[in-house]
Amino acid sequence: MGKVVDAINRHLVFNKSQMRVQNECLFKNVVHFYLNLVPSKQGFTLIRDSLYKALEAELPEGDSDMPNAPQSVAHLILKGFDYYTSRYNKRPEDILTGDQVIEAMGSVDQFRGLECVRKPAVVQSRGSKDMAVAFVDVWDSKTGSRTKDLVNKVYHIRGKLIKVEYARQREFIP
Repeated sequence: MGKVVDAINRHLVFNKSQMRVQNECLFKNVVHFYLNLVPSKQGFTLIRDSLYKALEAELPEGDSDMPNAPQSVAHLILKGFDYYTSRYNKRPEDILTGDQVIEAMGSVDQFRGLECVRKPAVVQSRGSKDMAVAFVDVWDSKTGSRTKDLVNKVYHIRGKLIKVEYARQREFIP
């Protein structure tokens, strides 16, 4: 049954849905799927289509090289960005945005392929008024193997040294 849940979650990720199947419970002739969100009408049809595709596909037995669908959220903290994008202007439109953080992360090979849950939050650092701290939530496997290789390291991003810290990981997103 776990392979069906993985196949459903892969299909949901492919369709860029925030919904995930957390687990399933098999009764006599009924299967209950527990989701992380309450589905809308469109979400319900997406889950139904995902289930049909998962049951139609021949799922490989044993270990395979197929990637697991994300089942948890890893909360990363990136420190060291410039809070103002312009060197001379300190206007509100010159403040670093979450989209610019995602673009900067994409320029580093290690961050390619990471899927953000939502747009990163950017706040001004307390210690230095011209430094920003970005809070980034990314999808990860249940064990967190993808993000564990990225944390507690310093990366050279756009001429700055950016430190990546691991805030926490939540399994089975509520």
